[in-house]
Amino acid sequence: MSYFAPSTDGRNYGKSVTQTRRRILLAGVREDEVVRLESALEGRGYEIESASAPEGALRRLQGESFDLLIVDLNLPGLDASKILSAVEASSPTKRRVPGVCGASRRAAVGVTNCATGHPTNRGGNEDLDDAFASIVGRSKPMKELLRTAKLIAESPTTVLIQGESGTGKEMLARAIHHHSLRRDRPFAAIDCGALPEPLFESELFGYKRGAFTGAIAHRDGLFQYVHGGTLLLDEVANTTPALQAKLLRVLQEHEVRPLGSNTSVKTDVRVIAATNQNLKTLVDQKSFREDLYYRLAVLPIVIPPLRERRDDIPLLVDHFIGKYCGQNRRAPKPISSAALELLERCSWPGNVRELENVIARAVLLSTGPEIGAADIFLEGAERERSISLNGRSTGALEIMEREKISTAIQQAGANRSRAAKRLGISRTTLYKKLNRYRIA
Repeated sequence: MSYFAPSTDGRNYGKSVTQTRRRILLAGVREDEVVRLESALEGRGYEIESASAPEGALRRLQGESFDLLIVDLNLPGLDASKILSAVEASSPTKRRVPGVCGASRRAAVGVTNCATGHPTNRGGNEDLDDAFASIVGRSKPMKELLRTAKLIAESPTTVLIQGESGTGKEMLARAIHHHSLRRDRPFAAIDCGALPEPLFESELFGYKRGAFTGAIAHRDGLFQYVHGGTLLLDEVANTTPALQAKLLRVLQEHEVRPLGSNTSVKTDVRVIAATNQNLKTLVDQKSFREDLYYRLAVLPIVIPPLRERRDDIPLLVDHFIGKYCGQNRRAPKPISSAALELLERCSWPGNVRELENVIARAVLLSTGPEIGAADIFLEGAERERSISLNGRSTGALEIMEREKISTAIQQAGANRSRAAKRLGISRTTLYKKLNRYRIA
C-alpha cells in the first residue's frame, strides 16, 4: 500500500475547498480494509471516501480536494500505478510517504498522522504541548499517570507501557510521541502478535531484493521509515525468542540489518513497548529475555484499569456520547442517572474500549430524548452479574426495571392504574415494586 500526502506548502490536489475535516481517498482498497480504516480514522477527525478502481479515483481527484491518497498496489487485477503516475505527473512537489506492508489499521493510522501533519488524540487542541488533552480522566490515578507520562515524554529513552487490554496503551504512546522532541517525525505502531515471524521481521527491518521468494525490490522496514521518530511495539510479550534477540541488538547498537543484506543501517528511533502482560513475571518464567526487559523498562509506566478509576466513567461517557452522536449525525443527548449508575457499577473487564463500544451501541439504539438504562446492552459476565438467585433482579436489571417503572409513571401522568397497564403488570405488583424501589 502506498500513501500520498499534501505538498509541504500545504496545497491540496484538486480544487481548493475550505474543509474542517481531513479528507482521505482510498483507491482499490478491499472492502473489509475500508471498513477497518473508517473505524480507525473517522473518530480522529478524518472523512473517508473510497473508489474501487483507478479510473474512479482519478475522476474523484480531478473534481475534488483530498488531503491524503491511500492506494493498494497489491490488490490482484488492479493497475493502481495509473493513479500514482497521474498524481506524480500532475503535482511533482507532492511528498511520497513510504508504505507499510499489510495495510493494517494501525499502520495506516500511523502513516496518515505523519503524512498529513495532523497529530492524533489532541481533542481539537492545536497546542502540541497539550498532546495529552484528549486522554479523558481527572481521577487521582489518571492525574498521576499523566504527570508521569509528561515527564517521560521529554526523555529520549525507551518506554514500557503496561496495562490491561482496552486501557488505551496506544493512545498514551501517541501522546508521549507528540509531547516529545520527535513530534515532527513519524510515529508508527505494529502489533507483535499479528504477523508470522518472517513477515514481522521484514516489516521491522526491511529486506533486499531477492532476499526471499517474492522480494522483487528493496524495501525499508519500520525502523528505517520512522527514523528520527517513534516506533510502538505493541504486545511485545508475543515476540519469539529469536526476534527478542534481534530487538535487543537494535536497542544496543542502534542499527538494523535488512533481510538478505550483509551490512547494517544506522537508525535513530525511540522505541515504546506496550503489553497487557507482566513482563517481569514472564522473565521469571524464562519466557521473555531478561536483558531485553531491562532495555525496554528504562521508563516503565502502568495504566490503571477502568475499575480502579471509576470517577472517570461520567467523563468518558460524555466524551463517547458526543463522539458517536457526531459520527451518526444525531443531536447530542444526555444520559439518565439510572443508566449512568448502571455503568458505574460494572467491573469493565474490557476497560475503556468496552465502555466505548457500549456507548456507541447505546447511541444507535436510543430513540428517546436521553439514553436510558434500557439502551445499555452488556455482554458476558457483566450481563450475568445483573441477575441474582431466587428470581430477584439486582445490579443492571434492577436499575433498568426501576427506570422503566419511573418512565411509565411519568408517561401515565402519575396514574398508577394506567402505568400498570403500560408495564403489563397488576396494580398490586406495581405497588410492591414502587415500595421496593422507593419510587414516590
